[in-house]
Amino acid sequence: MNRQQRRAYKKSLPAYKKMSKEARMNALVKNGITPDDLKKCREEGYQMGVESAVIQCYAAMCLALNEQFGFGRERLLRALTAVDEKVVFAIDSAEMCEEVFKRFGIRMDFSQGMDRVQEESA
Repeated sequence: MNRQQRRAYKKSLPAYKKMSKEARMNALVKNGITPDDLKKCREEGYQMGVESAVIQCYAAMCLALNEQFGFGRERLLRALTAVDEKVVFAIDSAEMCEEVFKRFGIRMDFSQGMDRVQEESA
């Protein structure tokens, strides 16, 4: 990118993106928003995202178990209870993924966009 392109790009940015981080923080404080408010909102948003992801995973599991294996209400409740117990008492997700690999030879790598669950060849 040459100088002319950089200048054109900078002009096309919204006003808040042209300011330095310090200037943006000063503008927020001037409007009554403190850094603690921002931190609190970030934490609340993060928590809402985590809860939403967990809910989506549980619901997807129910639908998949029903569609693929014919699980009904009772079996789904037992499966959800068992999964919830594993999630609550597990140390971390890496530990659970390693246990799945050891027991079943199924590798789960969620850093990948596609083919996140793969069977390891013997």
